[in-house]
Amino acid sequence: MPQPNGVPVCSSPTGPGAQYSACLSPADCSAIYECVNTGFNTWCMQWCTSDFDCPSIFDYCTSLAPAVYVGIQEWGVCYDGLP
Repeated sequence: MPQPNGVPVCSSPTGPGAQYSACLSPADCSAIYECVNTGFNTWCMQWCTSDFDCPSIFDYCTSLAPAVYVGIQEWGVCYDGLP
């Protein structure tokens, strides 16, 4: 999860997973990614605070449930909305 200085970290040792790599836990993802179950798949997704943080023009910064905040800044993940 993001730290107050805005640098994302995993809560466990980091793995090799990048955007949309399959994962079972945050340990499967690289440091800037979170393991997220979209309801269809479970993927490593990049942390973001706006659409501009996302690597693809097709990705949107999507809020998590429950929401993740560092101070007053909400963090989400980059997601294209597809399964």
